[in-house]
Amino acid sequence: MHSTPLPAKRRRCSSMRDSPDDRFRRTFLTPLIKLAIFFLDFGKIGGFLLYYSGKLSTDLGIF
Repeated sequence: MHSTPLPAKRRRCSSMRDSPDDRFRRTFLTPLIKLAIFFLDFGKIGGFLLYYSGKLSTDLGIF
């Protein structure tokens, strides 16, 4: 009965322990993923801005 919560606790401790792979993932991959998400959102906003500015310019007859 006492040994049943032990594997979950051991798993949690092993996942919390700093292995080099976890450290690499936290220091490099997480900011890269955040940057990628930010650039995707920025690209979406930039695409909308480009689309609407092009639409406005064609409506106004500039281009």
